[in-house]
Amino acid sequence: MRFSRTGIGIQSINGKSYISFPPNSRKKEMIKFFIELLQINSENSFLINRLSEILQYEQLKIIQIIEELEKMNLIIQN
Repeated sequence: MRFSRTGIGIQSINGKSYISFPPNSRKKEMIKFFIELLQINSENSFLINRLSEILQYEQLKIIQIIEELEKMNLIIQN
């Protein structure tokens, strides 16, 4: 029997390493992974709570997530 699973991981020297096994590797799951990574490596409780609020809304579209992150100055705008 063979199992196949997508795994995404980051090994951090100056922070906390993180590995996740999302159901797929589409854009929304990748954005979710990086938000979770930012959460575990942040000491800013306001930021952690705000990111948690964003992740709670599973119905958000990718554009809405990116707009929320831009408002928080977490994504550099072109």
